[in-house]
Amino acid sequence: GAPAQHGAIALNKEIIVAARAEGELVRLITQRAADFNHVNVATAMHRLARVTRNRGDRLQGETRSAVGLLDKQCAKIVGDLVPQGVANYLWSSATLGRAPPASLLLLLTGHFTKLMSQLKPQNISNTIWALATLHVPPPDRDFIPMVQTAALREIAGFKPQEISNMVWALATLETPIDRDLSHAISARVGQQASAWEPQNIANLLWAFATLKEKTDPRLVEALLDQGARTIDQFGPQNISNTLWALSTMQIKPPKSFVDAISRRMDQMSDPFKPQEVANSLWGWATLALPGHSIAVIKWAQQSLRLVSHFNNQDTANVLWSLGTLQHHPDAALMTALCARIV
Repeated sequence: GAPAQHGAIALNKEIIVAARAEGELVRLITQRAADFNHVNVATAMHRLARVTRNRGDRLQGETRSAVGLLDKQCAKIVGDLVPQGVANYLWSSATLGRAPPASLLLLLTGHFTKLMSQLKPQNISNTIWALATLHVPPPDRDFIPMVQTAALREIAGFKPQEISNMVWALATLETPIDRDLSHAISARVGQQASAWEPQNIANLLWAFATLKEKTDPRLVEALLDQGARTIDQFGPQNISNTLWALSTMQIKPPKSFVDAISRRMDQMSDPFKPQEVANSLWGWATLALPGHSIAVIKWAQQSLRLVSHFNNQDTANVLWSLGTLQHHPDAALMTALCARIV
């Protein structure tokens, strides 16, 4: 009734105020979780995920207990959640790095399937991204086909990040993209190519390559033209994933993008991780790009810094790439790489 609704609205305001500090929010959840309605549960979980976002181990002591109380209350009121509530709850669980209990996950995904006609792009993208991030396949095998049908219906409203996250999630869950949805995604990406940011470009290409999607080279070229324009925002992982994806799909990038990568590598101070260096070199060599490029010189320098952290695959990829590119690194790197093999 009206009094209960007014109480829930007042409680939501308390949650938002308390969310300025983790301790205050945890205390409020601990004291009042049993009174939360569907809006309060989703809001509290979302705010808890955000307030702990920059901490390494987010779920310690009382915070972990508070999440448990929210899970318990969510199971009681799950049937009242709107699509955004389900999406926010699962997104928050993934951001906190903790999957809901299996029984609650079954309730949440089961309820979500009943709301298919109401789904919007952000609901679809956040929900499937959360499941993939948690490495939790949906309990119901019809769930993803139903979500893909909803995505096809709503494709005209998808923003670049929502497409990127959805396709990345499908690839991570090792689920092929429905053919009609794949065509619709390509058309939508083509319309928006000039609005795509580096991480979204890299994630989409990585997903297409991982799923062995037949990708229109013109679509890839449009994305890479945008990549060249935004190259200053490309980080090591973006570069590595993009080159790995292009080489896996056997699509040679336009010269503008190749030159842009070299310029970026010449300026970049961000350190690469071992696998990022190895994959970047492997992609560059597989695509038969110039071996004398400044990018190759920089990756060779990074390899010397990282060689003690290379695993066998990294070492093999770097050696093969340098040989294929006919790039002759200094003796210190060759000695260190050969020592990793022995």
